[in-house]
Amino acid sequence: MIDGLLADYLLADRAYDINEIVKWALEHGMITVIPPKKNRLDQREYDEYLYKVRHIVENTILKLKQ
Repeated sequence: MIDGLLADYLLADRAYDINEIVKWALEHGMITVIPPKKNRLDQREYDEYLYKVRHIVENTILKLKQ
């Protein structure tokens, strides 16, 4: 998280499904798009379509790097 950077959404992969990160994002008015870990007791909902788009963009950048 970068100070002074404004965003409407926080898109991240499952590894970032940590209560502190989710809480921080909500306090800063962001909508979290982080799929919940399988072992999370409270399975939060997230925008699956937006997460798929994030994944496509990430994979495209990885291919460009190769």
